[in-house]
Amino acid sequence: MDNRRTRRKRVRRFIAYSLVILTAIICVLVAWGVYQFQHDPAYWTANEKFLKENTSEEIEGLANEAHNIISNALSTIMIQPNGQRIIASEKSPIEKTINLSTNQINAWLDRHFERWASNQNIQLPSEISNIMIHPENGRVAMAFRYSKGEIQKVISLVFDISMVGDGKAMFHLTQLRTGSLPLKPSWLSNNINDTKLKSLTNEMVKGKVVDMTFKHPVSKDHKITVQRLGIHGNGVVADLLTK
Repeated sequence: MDNRRTRRKRVRRFIAYSLVILTAIICVLVAWGVYQFQHDPAYWTANEKFLKENTSEEIEGLANEAHNIISNALSTIMIQPNGQRIIASEKSPIEKTINLSTNQINAWLDRHFERWASNQNIQLPSEISNIMIHPENGRVAMAFRYSKGEIQKVISLVFDISMVGDGKAMFHLTQLRTGSLPLKPSWLSNNINDTKLKSLTNEMVKGKVVDMTFKHPVSKDHKITVQRLGIHGNGVVADLLTK
């Protein structure tokens, strides 16, 4: 009889200990999830530090470097330093490679993106601000500050970008994160009231193919095609073809 009581006590004690341990594990997981939800990604913190620790003139200088690198690549059909005018054509296209660092791109996004978007008649949802990019293992993470009422958090969209044909690139949204915590892609369309953004998000989850051939900004008779678009450890590289 005593052995039976002893066994029952041991079973009850084992169950009690198990419940305590299980509760502790659940509490730790919940706390870790909250931390991941609220904690800003390291690349966001690093970019904020970069913008704060450099002077306004230095940030503006980097932003202008990005602008000038692209402008120089796009103006190759204009008068060259030696006075000759190079004209691109079907038979003799002009090839150029541009290579932008993350700091140059993020400086441009910080200083010039809103004005550029306004000039292009692009209006961002009011909940989105402070856009930046970060190379991530061959992919690119685009992060922004999401603000709605008392809620403020950093949202990251991670894209795979691959060329899928002559002058065509596929943008595939592979992950959505808040802080460091993964979210379902539907979170974005459910929490930002913008019909175009919802549609674009759904397309990119499946993989959206984008025509990378554009009208030349300098000459109406020419077009520019992005032949290659790559993400490396410190930025973005692209090969442009003018003809």
